Amino acid sequence: MIEEISDLPPGTLGFKLTNKVDDGDYEAVLIPAVDRAVAEHEHIKLLMQVGPDFEGYGIDATMQDAKLGIRHWNHFERVAIVADQTWIKVSVRAFGFMMPCPVRLFPLSEAEAARRWLAESLGSVHLASNGDVITAKLLGTLEPSAYQGL
Repeated sequence: MIEEISDLPPGTLGFKLTNKVDDGDYEAVLIPAVDRAVAEHEHIKLLMQVGPDFEGYGIDATMQDAKLGIRHWNHFERVAIVADQTWIKVSVRAFGFMMPCPVRLFPLSEAEAARRWLAESLGSVHLASNGDVITAKLLGTLEPSAYQGL
């Protein structure tokens, strides 16, 4: 089952995956949401949160996923995958480098960190103070997309 996460900033889509995902989930939830977001924002950020009860994809869903990925190949700005399953972590590490955008893996316990990573802009500075000490932390990494307009 795929359920859309609704409390994300504009240009960011999120989905929770639970139980078994089939092609009906793609047709009813994922594909229309991605198509709408791309039409509105051109480049989107994606959060995929995989529940502990996720059982996998049906073969038709796997085909829908491949078609969607090909159709919107250059429309993804960043992808955060939140999951604890070993097989998902291995898959992301093995194939994530093929994506045309940064893909980062987070454990379920760090779902909020995944949201922050998607929301941060390049060069975001977070300041924290502790008494007389101020700590400045530069967030984000320089991505090739930062240079596309130059």
